[in-house]
Amino acid sequence: MAIPCALKNALVAVALMGLGAPLSCGHDLVSINERIFVKKGDSLQYNGGGCMTVQLGGSSSLGPRPLVGSDFEVTEGEDANGVVVQVFSDKALLASRRYNEATLWSGAVDEFAVTTHAGGSYLLRYWGGSCAPLDADIDPDSRE
Repeated sequence: MAIPCALKNALVAVALMGLGAPLSCGHDLVSINERIFVKKGDSLQYNGGGCMTVQLGGSSSLGPRPLVGSDFEVTEGEDANGVVVQVFSDKALLASRRYNEATLWSGAVDEFAVTTHAGGSYLLRYWGGSCAPLDADIDPDSRE
């Protein structure tokens, strides 16, 4: 049984406690988790992360443009086809990833490494599914 669009929006609005505008129908809410690590020799040092929930299929809301003089910067946002992650160093694009709805629902983990112009080495980890910790021992702030 399909849920009418108006009812779906009302349920989501109640769940989000009125934090957003009415959602478009046709696409579900999806979550994407992020963890960033700095490579220090053979070890990884947790450098931040989080989780965001987005409604795909709407208008583009890509992140801000990179800043001049920023050695490491990550922008994230959604477009009609998925979530876009871009990594910059001094405005130069180091990596770009697009995670479509199927990938986000699968929970598959994507890891990639970048080296900045100043020589900083980072490992970035993204996955979909729910907003839950992947490595509770490495990023203890993500525990519920």
